[in-house]
Amino acid sequence: MYISVNHSPPTLRSRITTLGTLALAAGLLGLGLGALVAPEWSSQTYGVPTAEPTWVQATGMRDLILGLALLSLYRHRDAQRRLLPILFLLPLADVILVLLAGHPLVTAAPHLGGVLGIGVLVVASRGPVD
Repeated sequence: MYISVNHSPPTLRSRITTLGTLALAAGLLGLGLGALVAPEWSSQTYGVPTAEPTWVQATGMRDLILGLALLSLYRHRDAQRRLLPILFLLPLADVILVLLAGHPLVTAAPHLGGVLGIGVLVVASRGPVD
């Protein structure tokens, strides 16, 4: 027997969280694939150029796997609430690493964008569950 359940429409917060999580997953998948296919170029865009592709490919695998994890969780709000604050630490650590390497703040700009973007998702994911 089918029982109808009355669901309210999704809130703006949940839409932002869902779409933002999908965009973040796509970005991580793109970064991961880029690091595997073109490690030297990826290291330059990261802000710390290197001729050693293995390290870049290792971080690319990290991004690829995190992107897949996000894809698997994009409809699970409670899991997003727990994972997004942890993921927030990644671009923050990237900013610190780029700056500690002696590069100017402008070199860390893509990572700062990640801090801002994931920060918005962390705040949006804290809203009421639909």
